[in-house]
Amino acid sequence: MYYRYENTDILKRAKSPFEIFDNMNVYLVRHGESVSNALQKRLKEDGKILDEDQKLEDAKITLTEKGIWESKEVGEKLAKHLNLNSKEMKKTLVLVSPYERARETFENANEFMKFDFEDDNVFVLNDLREQSYGAFSMIDKSIKRKNYGNIYDECQRSTLSFFKPQLLGESPADVASRLDSVITFIEKFNAKSPIKNVVVFAHRNVNKCMLMKILNLPAEFYDDFDQSKNAHVICVEKGKFKEIDF
Repeated sequence: MYYRYENTDILKRAKSPFEIFDNMNVYLVRHGESVSNALQKRLKEDGKILDEDQKLEDAKITLTEKGIWESKEVGEKLAKHLNLNSKEMKKTLVLVSPYERARETFENANEFMKFDFEDDNVFVLNDLREQSYGAFSMIDKSIKRKNYGNIYDECQRSTLSFFKPQLLGESPADVASRLDSVITFIEKFNAKSPIKNVVVFAHRNVNKCMLMKILNLPAEFYDDFDQSKNAHVICVEKGKFKEIDF
């Protein structure tokens, strides 16, 4: 399907080029509010900046109490939306990022979804980890410029965020490339045991890149699509984007 990009209205006509998604629904769930989300919000409200002394280990960042509540709420809504009885659960594949906040989101959501952690349709996939910002992780733009000077400016040279590299980290394009393995995993699992739904518990940038991979969306889309809400769900139903109202 050939088209010129205009804006996010492209979601109204985009269709996945992957045949596997023609008869499958994909739900991309962002984790609930994390400790780092709350820290960044609080510092912004106080007119302060996030510097390198306040960095947290990304893989180990946990949920706040609000994030736990958000996770349970989205789990309850997904369970109802998917009608997760025993028959439907066998047709559903659950994929989870290895990072703690995504694991906690799934575990709390699962109080309502009721998947058995030992089932052969629940997996943690390393390639669903959040984008790595390397040396630029969790620090204010002013600190990046001050401490990394020309290196930071060079990384910002590209006009599209999708291609902008991070010192010792990844660009969103790098994230999209590793998500090929996730799509391959889904294809191979489905060939062995046909599935109706895939539920992914991951991160803002990962979910955005996964949506772009599934629908073959252009790089410009990355900057225009907002997925800033915690515990937000993106749905691709039978190869097409669909707004779901919980």
